[in-house]
Amino acid sequence: EKDKNDKTVNKDNAPWLWENHGKSSDDRWIGPMGNIKEKLTHNEIKHKTHAIKPTYHNDYLYPNNTPARLNDLYKQFREENKMNEGGDEVTMNLHRKRMVVVVDRRHLSSDKEITDHIWMYEPPDNCRDIPPEPVPEWHISAAKTCLLPNMRYGDGTEAAMGNQLVKEDQIQKDGKKTSAAELQRLKEKKEQDKRDPNVTTASSSKGSILTLSFVVKERDAIDCKL
Repeated sequence: EKDKNDKTVNKDNAPWLWENHGKSSDDRWIGPMGNIKEKLTHNEIKHKTHAIKPTYHNDYLYPNNTPARLNDLYKQFREENKMNEGGDEVTMNLHRKRMVVVVDRRHLSSDKEITDHIWMYEPPDNCRDIPPEPVPEWHISAAKTCLLPNMRYGDGTEAAMGNQLVKEDQIQKDGKKTSAAELQRLKEKKEQDKRDPNVTTASSSKGSILTLSFVVKERDAIDCKL
């Protein structure tokens, strides 16, 4: 995670990347992830979170039995969202489904009393369910569609189109110059996307987000992409 004093981030140019909009010297840098709980709740996404305190030994940081904690968190996720009824629990809940796990370490510092948070949630409906026979690139496309939705995600139509960089003086539509109204709409959307980004594997985050994508095809056929 980038430190709040990182010189590459300018508070004046990007106040939305700071918890209190860069108004104080000790303001905490939050980056494009923003308020995770607020975004998940606003988009009515099933989720569960758990706080963990890392273990230190000779000043080396250990994740404190994270696999066991993930198993416990998944059980709590199923129970809280009433996903335990009928059939094999793993097959019923995860078969042809994407699941996102976020380890939020934005509080990490030299203070050994800090606490990390693990979030487990389903992605939005438009990139959650895996087709019966997905094309090889489906999983890459789904991760580029959404990891954490923004407050304007809606049905995900714009997210599915991708975050395309627009050069206002080069936009062409049906062979004609784009109208002034359309140019203004695109400018406003670019500004909104800066302040409230839909986080994907293609998001620019100044190195603050590391994504591991696991594709479990069979018990002994698991792909992992960085």
